[in-house]
Amino acid sequence: NADRWILRIPFYREIVLARGNFITLYGLAMLVKSGVNQSDALLLAQDTASKGALRNDLKLAYTEVKAGRPWAKVMHTLHPTDKAALLSALDNEQVARTLMNLANQYKEIYAQRLNTFVPALTLLSALLLTIAGGILFGEVILPMLQASNGMLGG
Repeated sequence: NADRWILRIPFYREIVLARGNFITLYGLAMLVKSGVNQSDALLLAQDTASKGALRNDLKLAYTEVKAGRPWAKVMHTLHPTDKAALLSALDNEQVARTLMNLANQYKEIYAQRLNTFVPALTLLSALLLTIAGGILFGEVILPMLQASNGMLGG
Protein backbone atom coordinates (compact mmCIF):
# COMPACT_ATOMS: atom_id res chain seq x y z
CA ASN A 1 0.00 0.00 0.00
CA ALA A 2 2.82 2.38 0.78
CA ASP A 3 4.24 1.66 -2.67
CA ARG A 4 1.10 3.07 -4.28
CA TRP A 5 1.57 6.38 -2.48
CA ILE A 6 5.27 6.48 -3.21
CA LEU A 7 4.70 5.79 -6.90
CA ARG A 8 2.39 8.81 -7.09
CA ILE A 9 5.37 11.11 -6.58
CA PRO A 10 6.16 12.04 -10.20
CA PHE A 11 9.94 12.30 -10.14
CA TYR A 12 10.43 9.42 -7.73
CA ARG A 13 8.14 7.24 -9.86
CA GLU A 14 10.47 7.74 -12.83
CA ILE A 15 13.41 6.60 -10.72
CA VAL A 16 11.58 3.47 -9.56
CA LEU A 17 10.29 2.60 -13.04
CA ALA A 18 13.66 3.16 -14.72
CA ARG A 19 15.36 0.96 -12.12
CA GLY A 20 12.75 -1.78 -12.46
CA ASN A 21 12.85 -1.72 -16.25
CA PHE A 22 16.65 -1.85 -16.21
CA ILE A 23 16.68 -4.87 -13.89
CA THR A 24 14.01 -6.71 -15.88
CA LEU A 25 15.51 -6.07 -19.32
CA TYR A 26 19.03 -6.80 -18.10
CA GLY A 27 17.86 -10.12 -16.67
CA LEU A 28 16.02 -10.95 -19.88
CA ALA A 29 19.12 -10.11 -21.93
CA MET A 30 21.30 -12.32 -19.73
CA LEU A 31 18.84 -15.22 -20.04
CA VAL A 32 18.67 -14.95 -23.83
CA LYS A 33 22.45 -14.50 -24.09
CA SER A 34 23.08 -17.61 -22.00
CA GLY A 35 21.03 -19.72 -24.40
CA VAL A 36 17.69 -19.97 -22.62
CA ASN A 37 14.99 -20.16 -25.26
CA GLN A 38 12.99 -16.98 -25.66
CA SER A 39 9.69 -18.33 -24.34
CA ASP A 40 11.31 -19.54 -21.10
CA ALA A 41 13.28 -16.30 -20.80
CA LEU A 42 10.10 -14.24 -21.20
CA LEU A 43 8.29 -16.39 -18.65
CA LEU A 44 11.10 -15.96 -16.12
CA ALA A 45 11.34 -12.22 -16.82
CA GLN A 46 7.62 -11.67 -16.33
CA ASP A 47 7.76 -13.57 -13.04
CA THR A 48 10.53 -11.32 -11.71
CA ALA A 49 9.20 -8.04 -13.15
CA SER A 50 7.30 -5.74 -10.83
CA LYS A 51 3.64 -5.05 -11.56
CA GLY A 52 3.12 -2.58 -14.34
CA ALA A 53 3.21 -2.02 -18.08
CA LEU A 54 6.46 -3.89 -18.73
CA ARG A 55 5.22 -6.97 -16.91
CA ASN A 56 1.99 -6.87 -18.91
CA ASP A 57 4.00 -6.57 -22.12
CA LEU A 58 6.14 -9.56 -21.13
CA LYS A 59 2.98 -11.63 -20.53
CA LEU A 60 1.70 -10.67 -23.98
CA ALA A 61 5.11 -11.41 -25.48
CA TYR A 62 5.13 -14.87 -23.89
CA THR A 63 1.70 -15.57 -25.40
CA GLU A 64 2.95 -14.41 -28.81
CA VAL A 65 6.04 -16.64 -28.67
CA LYS A 66 3.92 -19.63 -27.69
CA ALA A 67 1.70 -18.92 -30.72
CA GLY A 68 4.77 -18.74 -32.97
CA ARG A 69 4.54 -15.02 -33.65
CA PRO A 70 7.22 -12.34 -33.14
CA TRP A 71 6.98 -11.12 -29.56
CA ALA A 72 8.51 -7.66 -29.99
CA LYS A 73 5.36 -6.32 -31.69
CA VAL A 74 3.37 -6.43 -28.42
CA MET A 75 6.00 -4.62 -26.34
CA HIS A 76 4.08 -1.33 -26.01
CA THR A 77 6.49 0.10 -23.43
CA LEU A 78 9.32 0.06 -25.97
CA HIS A 79 10.00 2.78 -28.50
CA PRO A 80 9.12 1.81 -32.11
CA THR A 81 12.79 1.84 -33.14
CA ASP A 82 13.60 -0.52 -30.27
CA LYS A 83 10.80 -2.83 -31.35
CA ALA A 84 12.13 -2.72 -34.91
CA ALA A 85 15.61 -3.61 -33.67
CA LEU A 86 14.22 -6.62 -31.79
CA LEU A 87 12.13 -7.68 -34.79
CA SER A 88 15.13 -7.47 -37.13
CA ALA A 89 17.42 -9.47 -34.84
CA LEU A 90 18.43 -12.68 -36.57
CA ASP A 91 19.57 -14.75 -33.61
CA ASN A 92 19.59 -14.87 -29.83
CA GLU A 93 22.89 -13.01 -29.65
CA GLN A 94 21.46 -10.02 -31.51
CA VAL A 95 18.28 -10.13 -29.41
CA ALA A 96 20.41 -10.20 -26.25
CA ARG A 97 22.55 -7.30 -27.49
CA THR A 98 19.44 -5.23 -28.28
CA LEU A 99 17.92 -6.02 -24.88
CA MET A 100 21.20 -5.09 -23.19
CA ASN A 101 21.21 -1.76 -25.05
CA LEU A 102 17.64 -1.12 -23.88
CA ALA A 103 18.60 -2.03 -20.31
CA ASN A 104 21.53 0.38 -20.49
CA GLN A 105 19.21 3.16 -21.68
CA TYR A 106 17.05 2.66 -18.60
CA LYS A 107 20.20 2.54 -16.46
CA GLU A 108 21.25 5.93 -17.85
CA ILE A 109 17.78 7.37 -17.20
CA TYR A 110 17.98 6.03 -13.64
CA ALA A 111 21.40 7.61 -13.10
CA GLN A 112 20.27 10.96 -14.57
CA ARG A 113 17.19 11.08 -12.35
CA LEU A 114 19.23 10.20 -9.28
CA ASN A 115 21.79 12.90 -10.10
CA THR A 116 18.96 15.42 -10.17
CA PHE A 117 16.95 14.02 -7.26
CA VAL A 118 19.72 13.58 -4.67
CA PRO A 119 20.76 17.27 -4.48
CA ALA A 120 17.11 18.34 -4.23
CA LEU A 121 16.54 15.81 -1.48
CA THR A 122 19.66 17.02 0.33
CA LEU A 123 18.42 20.60 0.16
CA LEU A 124 15.00 19.56 1.43
CA SER A 125 16.50 17.62 4.34
CA ALA A 126 18.69 20.61 5.28
CA LEU A 127 15.63 22.87 5.22
CA LEU A 128 13.61 20.46 7.38
CA LEU A 129 16.51 20.08 9.80
CA THR A 130 16.73 23.88 10.13
CA ILE A 131 12.99 24.12 10.78
CA ALA A 132 13.19 21.31 13.36
CA GLY A 133 16.09 23.10 15.08
CA GLY A 134 14.10 26.33 15.23
CA ILE A 135 11.08 24.56 16.70
CA LEU A 136 13.28 22.76 19.22
CA PHE A 137 14.90 26.05 20.23
CA GLY A 138 11.52 27.82 20.52
CA GLU A 139 9.78 25.04 22.44
CA VAL A 140 12.57 23.77 24.72
CA ILE A 141 15.61 26.02 24.97
CA LEU A 142 13.89 29.41 25.01
CA PRO A 143 11.50 28.50 27.90
CA MET A 144 14.46 27.07 29.84
CA LEU A 145 16.39 30.31 29.34
CA GLN A 146 13.38 32.36 30.43
CA ALA A 147 12.85 30.17 33.52
CA SER A 148 16.51 30.41 34.52
CA ASN A 149 16.44 34.17 33.99
CA GLY A 150 13.39 34.36 36.27
CA MET A 151 15.11 32.29 38.98
CA LEU A 152 18.12 34.56 38.93
CA GLY A 153 15.85 37.51 39.48
CA GLY A 154 16.63 39.10 36.20
